[in-house]
Amino acid sequence: MIVQHRLGEYPIEFLSLANLATRLAGQVIITDTNVAKALALQGERIMCLEPGESSKSLRTYEQVIDWLVSRSIGRKSQIFAVGGGVIGDLVGFVASTYMRGIKFTQVPTSLLAQVDSSVGGKVGIDHGLGKNLLGAFHPPTEVLVCAETLNSLPDRQVRNGLGEILKYGFISNPELFDLLAPGEIPSQIVIKTCIQAKIAVVEADELETNGIRATLNFGHTVAHALEACLNYEGLLHGEAVAIGMAVETFIGDKLGITPASLSPMVKGQLQRHGLPESHPLLKSPELLIEAMRRDKKRTADGIPFSFLTDLGRCKLYEGIAESDVIRLINAYVVEAA
Repeated sequence: MIVQHRLGEYPIEFLSLANLATRLAGQVIITDTNVAKALALQGERIMCLEPGESSKSLRTYEQVIDWLVSRSIGRKSQIFAVGGGVIGDLVGFVASTYMRGIKFTQVPTSLLAQVDSSVGGKVGIDHGLGKNLLGAFHPPTEVLVCAETLNSLPDRQVRNGLGEILKYGFISNPELFDLLAPGEIPSQIVIKTCIQAKIAVVEADELETNGIRATLNFGHTVAHALEACLNYEGLLHGEAVAIGMAVETFIGDKLGITPASLSPMVKGQLQRHGLPESHPLLKSPELLIEAMRRDKKRTADGIPFSFLTDLGRCKLYEGIAESDVIRLINAYVVEAA
């Protein structure tokens, strides 16, 4: 598969674990301790970070820059981001800024990163006031996908990736639901289908200028608010997105945008795959609104949401009144009780 972008193109290659090991030999690698252990990565040119969202921070960013300088990594060097979405986002942001930009390769090892975050060129780090507030559009030179790396994932991390896979089913390809079996690692066909859907959207709206790419944010307005309010602890991103999709489908229904039949269908799919539909923070919608106000996609008129307009179709709606969001989140909590 090839991804076209404003500066050129990059390939997405599927390869075996043995071939991946060959490609990584001798490269400058930034990973986390869990992935380094699983893939037996070690050496002077390998930097291991703590796993988890907390590493997507200014503090870790500075540590990575210091490490690159100490290893005399120059402008013509290339960094390999080997890990999940956190590593990919962080390393991509480092690559976009270090010496005014160097090349990097995405090597996604988590399900969520393989089906979503490694493709599209969006990179960034979190700030205390919001998720991905510091970021850039910096396409990788290539994406190397090895499905065998998923075999070492704990069940919760598999479900985490399923949150994003189900999103693609809801917004563009409902046939994905028939390809998923609860409790099982999705097939390479599922991964490729999600990547193809992501490529189509990214190529149509690489820099998020016409609203098409915003459809990928279905569930993410609520999800990012939950993550920010929790200081990026306790909920994995795919879990937060699952809750967000349930809540935003409900809101869209009550606003007359989303067909009423979709709310129970969305919940049913989440339940089938063991994903959450609610969280205690939903009882404090005013706190979530404060976080939504800091969302980088917010407009002066209100809160933006990507709502389902039908199964397999999604559209960005800007300027949803804060009072409506608070009222409908409260209604969701009552109905879910």
